[in-house]
Amino acid sequence: MKVVILGSNGFLGSNLTSFLNEDFEVVGLNRENLDLDDEQEIKKVLMGINPDYVLLAAGKVGGIGANLNNNFLFFDSNLAIQRNVFNACLNLDIKNIIFFASNTIYPNNIEVPFREDDLDLNNIDNSNYGYSLSKIVGIKAAEILNLEKNMNITTLVLSNLYGPNDNFDKDLGHVVPSLIAKFISAKELGNPEVNLWGTGKPKREVTYVKDICDAVRFSIKNKVPKGVYNVGSGDEYTIEQIANLIKEISLYKGETIFDSSKPDGTMRKIMDSSKFNNLGWASKTKFDEGLLETINYYKKIISNIS
Repeated sequence: MKVVILGSNGFLGSNLTSFLNEDFEVVGLNRENLDLDDEQEIKKVLMGINPDYVLLAAGKVGGIGANLNNNFLFFDSNLAIQRNVFNACLNLDIKNIIFFASNTIYPNNIEVPFREDDLDLNNIDNSNYGYSLSKIVGIKAAEILNLEKNMNITTLVLSNLYGPNDNFDKDLGHVVPSLIAKFISAKELGNPEVNLWGTGKPKREVTYVKDICDAVRFSIKNKVPKGVYNVGSGDEYTIEQIANLIKEISLYKGETIFDSSKPDGTMRKIMDSSKFNNLGWASKTKFDEGLLETINYYKKIISNIS
């Protein structure tokens, strides 16, 4: 079976490319060899490959600051990619697509865990408004294509991911990679303390990226029915718990200081993944094991740089 991965140089895409290569004939495409803003180029490239599945892991992403200041850019960029890929696949009769969204599509003022039917166009988190709206539109477009054109588009909504090839920027990275970078840096430099925003009380569902790759393999091999599925570990930890575990694994001996004058963000963001779990899949990687692998990976790449 031939699988095309769009966005193969990104965090999720690069892990999918290496992981799925063991089971399928994988073709990784990224901005260096395919312009996703050009629908005709997409059609030409996909026609030459003739894939059985297309995984849409490409998109414009960024931190809260970037999203707040560029809502239309994030909305327009992602919408264009989704529209071009969906149209190209429709015209080429490539029916099988796996589309990825994140838990930011859910409102932050509703009861948790988030369920697939909690989407609300009138209640989108302002911190990621443009990005989240583009993903919701993508989900709705997939529903229409599934109904009207008999396509087989599966949307996987993901929790906070971590693992190799992530963005380990101390300020712009997501929760786990940025904390890893902060504690490893503090240890290497001999800093007596690590300062973190907020109270440390918010909770986050964290999922190892290779478990998501396994969920994608499961989806393809088992021909998971078209639709929207939350896919997460179900493991929820406070920011303080995550920080303490990273501190322990990285052998940092200094103090962790939480600055409660800084915002906490959403207090809980766990999803209900039972719809997908009931198909026979479950996350396998324990958080401490995934963290150890990720920290060892990060240590390796910074040692290679230095």
